[in-house]
Amino acid sequence: MLVGTRTRDEADRWAAQWREDPVDGAVEDEVVWWALDLLHGIDLPSGPEGRFLHDDDQVRQWRQDFRRLCQTYPDGEE
Repeated sequence: MLVGTRTRDEADRWAAQWREDPVDGAVEDEVVWWALDLLHGIDLPSGPEGRFLHDDDQVRQWRQDFRRLCQTYPDGEE
């Protein structure tokens, strides 16, 4: 996505599998759940011009927030 390795659709589908059909106990980290919630829907369109609801700048901010949260809550407990 931001580095060109995945499309927004691929990121959304990957996150969706964890959000919609989680394996019992596979994801217990609240920070990871937060990030999955953001990724699931990252490909939502906004307007007819091929724009996305969440632009690249917002996605970069999420990445920074995720990294900060991982350092602040290394065990995933907020």
